[in-house]
Amino acid sequence: FSVLSQLFQNPVQDELQLLVGGEEPQVQVRVFDIKGNQIFEQEYQVGQYTRAISLQVGQLSPGNYIVHLETKKQLETLKFIKR
Repeated sequence: FSVLSQLFQNPVQDELQLLVGGEEPQVQVRVFDIKGNQIFEQEYQVGQYTRAISLQVGQLSPGNYIVHLETKKQLETLKFIKR
């Protein structure tokens, strides 16, 4: 298992894919705009082998965003650009 999470299609237009690192089954996903305003929050269950989450971001304005992925054991911060 990878300890580090990844995101892809960056820059993104409609759908952002997150691959959650670690082994924890629950992950809290928060998305912030570049000013630090939280614009999305949801908890997900990820499987042992399918640790992917799809986020629909088509409604977001173009710009830079920050994703926080939090499990019981780790907090990661990733950045993406919405076109």
